[in-house]
Amino acid sequence: MLPRTFYLALQGFYEYNDYLQKGYWNRMRIQTTLLLQPKMKKGRRLKPQDLIKLPWDEKDKQVTEENAKETEKMTRDILFKWGELDKPEDLKLSKIKNKKK
Repeated sequence: MLPRTFYLALQGFYEYNDYLQKGYWNRMRIQTTLLLQPKMKKGRRLKPQDLIKLPWDEKDKQVTEENAKETEKMTRDILFKWGELDKPEDLKLSKIKNKKK
């Protein structure tokens, strides 16, 4: 494995891990909001952002179409090299998940 390939794989791993953590935090924040909402005074609405401010709330990055295509191409290439995809053009999450089971 080349250093560049390793670096890209590691970067992808960290980005995926960060994506999962954001999902966990957002899910917990929404569940807590739903739990507390019935206890609020009439007319008062509680938003998930009112409970806790998370770092990524303020950093809403706009993903351009060009960046999305570049990321998709890099993902395809890495998965093809790892043997997770039959063809480099084929990127379906169901195939990847089924191979891991």
